Amino acid sequence: MSDLQEQISLYVADKVAAAREEGIQMAQKRITDLERDRDNWMEFAAQMSRNADFYQGIVREIGEGFGVEARTSDDGSIQDDVLALKVPELVAELREAVRWRKWPVEKPNRDTRYLTLDKFGDVECDLYENGKWYSDENVALIEFDHSDEIAGWLPIPEDRK
Repeated sequence: MSDLQEQISLYVADKVAAAREEGIQMAQKRITDLERDRDNWMEFAAQMSRNADFYQGIVREIGEGFGVEARTSDDGSIQDDVLALKVPELVAELREAVRWRKWPVEKPNRDTRYLTLDKFGDVECDLYENGKWYSDENVALIEFDHSDEIAGWLPIPEDRK
């Protein structure tokens, strides 16, 4: 082999070795990058799991405040644990039950006593009868319609058992 051929052969061998080394370094960097990505995704998944447990705990705690209603399946059977899907429904029902209704836009659907808010900001217990409001002060019903003073009304909350 001539001297030139030997130099070319050594040059090519050096380039091949350098390329292999560069390929190995690139592969090692890629492996390091992938390991970092994997570790980040693992931490993200762990944090999501902790978040889910945290928020599920909050929903269960809220549900426990509703008692047996939050553990009652649609078929009427009682479960040992709070049914998380029942909680938003129960909260919505409670919100509606304690929502002040604007008078006269929303009218009661039955004649009975309600909490009323007058235009002066006072809350009273008044009787709604035949489309009119009557004051229920001192247990003696005052026999005049004061519907023009009512700003809103609210059903008297029932005991939750």
